[in-house]
Amino acid sequence: MKITYFLAAAAIALGLVVASPSLAVELTEEVDFSDSASDVKLIKHHRQIFAVMVNEDSGVDVYRKKNNGDWKQISSTAKSLKNLPEEGILELGKLRIFEGKIFLSINTENGAEIWDMKLRRRPTKWKQSGETGLSTNANEVTHLFNQYVNKRKNKNKGALYAMTVVDGQAQLTKTEDGDTWEAVGEAGLGYSVEEIITGTRVRIDGQTNMLAVDTKGVIYISNIDDLENWEVYLETDLAITAMRQDYKGKTVYVAATTDDGPQVYTLDMDTETLTDSADDSVFADTDTITGFRVFRKKGVFHALVEDVDDGALIAKLNRNTDTWESLLNFESDDTSIESIIRHRGKRYVSVNGSNIVYTLTK
Repeated sequence: MKITYFLAAAAIALGLVVASPSLAVELTEEVDFSDSASDVKLIKHHRQIFAVMVNEDSGVDVYRKKNNGDWKQISSTAKSLKNLPEEGILELGKLRIFEGKIFLSINTENGAEIWDMKLRRRPTKWKQSGETGLSTNANEVTHLFNQYVNKRKNKNKGALYAMTVVDGQAQLTKTEDGDTWEAVGEAGLGYSVEEIITGTRVRIDGQTNMLAVDTKGVIYISNIDDLENWEVYLETDLAITAMRQDYKGKTVYVAATTDDGPQVYTLDMDTETLTDSADDSVFADTDTITGFRVFRKKGVFHALVEDVDDGALIAKLNRNTDTWESLLNFESDDTSIESIIRHRGKRYVSVNGSNIVYTLTK
């Protein structure tokens, strides 16, 4: 099914509309996983795109997009998930690929766990990662991120890190082999931090650093080579929900929720100050900016916005006018954008509460 939008607010049966005629896009239904899925997350690796989803049996299915355009199931409940806990998966968490495996955090009745599955042509079994190393007291895995990426070989290197909440404090853990996990640094990052809300990788003076934000709006910083030690970078009173460095590496965009709706700020890494960014009035009637996505080749910067009452929004930064513009509205209650990934000239979009993966092209 292929639909082209050229009119503002053109309502359709799917509840998807484009709000600006100048940003006319084609929205195509790429694949419908309604026979087996309730929510779909997308992840890209080795020039391939994978769809990971919770199925009707509270297990996880994984599909890979083939070169001919078809989606092939490479993991299913029957063959791959018989080792999962009896209470099943309550919520699909964070995804990351490391050492040829998909790592998945899940929230179960017994707390947070991390599972992994080898990426092979034939279905392989999921197994719990770090049964002895990952703290059994972890209530939640808030982030999964890789330490290094070797672009020349297109293979992840270094370590895989998980930011968890253990006994009421943020705790960083890592695995270098994909199997054994160990705690990194002090609990609470050395500052009694209760939980990390969001974070991002940034380049400062040729060095790669990690920024992390807690529930009080305090921004912490650590060098990617020494994540055991963190320092307070900037104290704010903002309810920060998302951060991302621009593709040119000069600006960090910071989203925060205010009484007047979401606000986007720019963080100057030299002066360590936050200022109002581009015109962001498009967010006035929404609730939360849940994330940013940047496509480096074309310099396209997107904001993913959640509006619990009216659906979700994808906004695009117009660099010529320095304005955030509505690109696509998902008019459905209790909806948020799960994933938006660029792959072979197309942007693939998955939506919370939907079994359908879409492509979004101009």
